[in-house]
Amino acid sequence: MIFKFVEIDGILRKLLKKDDIWFYKNHFCKCGCKNRIHFKDYHSRYGIPDFIYGHQNKGINNAMYGVQLFGKNNGFYGKHHTKDFIKKMSEKTVSLKTRKKMSKSHKGPKGSGKNNGFYGKHHNKAVCKLLSKAQTELWKDINYKKKQTEAMSKSQTGKSNSFYGKRHTKKAKDKIRKANSGKNAPNWQGGISFKPYCEKFNNELKQAIRRRDHYTCQRCGKRQKKRGRRLSVHHVHFDKENCYPDLIALCLRCNFIVNYRRNGSEKRFMKNLKERNLLNWYMPKLRGI
Repeated sequence: MIFKFVEIDGILRKLLKKDDIWFYKNHFCKCGCKNRIHFKDYHSRYGIPDFIYGHQNKGINNAMYGVQLFGKNNGFYGKHHTKDFIKKMSEKTVSLKTRKKMSKSHKGPKGSGKNNGFYGKHHNKAVCKLLSKAQTELWKDINYKKKQTEAMSKSQTGKSNSFYGKRHTKKAKDKIRKANSGKNAPNWQGGISFKPYCEKFNNELKQAIRRRDHYTCQRCGKRQKKRGRRLSVHHVHFDKENCYPDLIALCLRCNFIVNYRRNGSEKRFMKNLKERNLLNWYMPKLRGI
């Protein structure tokens, strides 16, 4: 029997019939992704598959198969993996070659946009809750936190960072400022920063409160000399107009944390002032406050 060879996909293919060229060039995956199956040497021995590898369980109706492979039609419906099997799967490590192949397959037009199997779909609320619970449980583990922080620090620092050696343009900087300023800011409190302070909240009063608190931060306990700059004077009730007596000395770091979170700090600082009998404290020069 005489065989005819034709070059397809850069390789010489053995043909048995005249229509084989059309068959090899127009054999598409039957999952509905409309991607052509590239012919390989072992297909001449075992036959061309109906699906691209990994597309057989996509769950899209086909004219030939006509059955969805998810839900009750899936063979693994209602079953669960054993704990031993899950441990074995978690202990397995993927080689660098397979990682590179996976990253290449997910990059570019093949794994993005409409070619992605999850394109246009969304997780249910129940699935989102399960995913969030699983993530919170994982992050409770100290070893997992360390591994994640180390991996993130390696991938986002130095030459491994995708923005290494680059700089934002003036237009990009202006866009970032507009997107994170005013009402769009994550810590927007209704424009409190624009309100004026009390008239008697001056440098003399601030220095008196620092002296009263022995030049130590009332949150972390560190001295002003160690911090290398003057302590900030914080309003316990976050009210700029009432500058007395709810004033306390904090370092810059603690003042930033308290102003950002604003939960539980008022009770803590008022308790501190009560224990030291400073609720009725006043400056001799400022008795009219």
